[in-house]
Amino acid sequence: MLSDVHGNLTALQAVLAAEPLFDQVVFGGDAVDYGPDPAGCLACLAELAPVSVRGNHDNAVAFDVDCGCSEAFRHVSKASRLVTRSILTPEDRAALGRLPTEVRFTAGGAIIHLTHATPRDNLFEYAFPDRDPEGWAKAMRRPETDLVVVGHTHRPYVRTLGRQVVLNPGSVGQPRDGDPRASYATWEDGRVSLKRVPYDLTLALRGLSQLDLPRNIATALSRILKTGGAGSIP
Repeated sequence: MLSDVHGNLTALQAVLAAEPLFDQVVFGGDAVDYGPDPAGCLACLAELAPVSVRGNHDNAVAFDVDCGCSEAFRHVSKASRLVTRSILTPEDRAALGRLPTEVRFTAGGAIIHLTHATPRDNLFEYAFPDRDPEGWAKAMRRPETDLVVVGHTHRPYVRTLGRQVVLNPGSVGQPRDGDPRASYATWEDGRVSLKRVPYDLTLALRGLSQLDLPRNIATALSRILKTGGAGSIP
């Protein structure tokens, strides 16, 4: 289970190399923006044919609208979105716009609800179980659902709400929990495992440096990759 690749093909390839055997890929959105290779990430994900939803950055790139991220990241997102839209083809952007914002499906006998942010606000709500447990529970609780899968915060966790398990696999391409390694999760026989894998950070940083980004934006994005977003705001 993957989320928030954010144009970081090097990190995505490292995850796939670490997990060569799987039945299905589940992707929680934000394939593009912030990273050096949005087109490569879209092509790779298309080949994997995941169960997938649209993230807030996918939505912003597809429709050229604001991504709804925090004020601290608004200028970074705006500059990155302009570059990302220039790299992607109209067909790429249209494909992002056609993605649903939530999917409910059954796998291995379990009912799974997949969305990017929260089930009550598919694109924009930031919900952290450790900051606001009661508010988080209200945002995540879905009756008659075994597993809720979300992304958006770039911070991995697994929590239980009664009979329901909530999983955030973290971010493949731009972790923000202080660990720069790519974050993802596996689900096998009803058991969820959070995992990390290192990737060639130098290659990703080189790709960022080759984008037509303002120097301060490229520096900010590079710092997030190097530190795992230590001290950053979502």
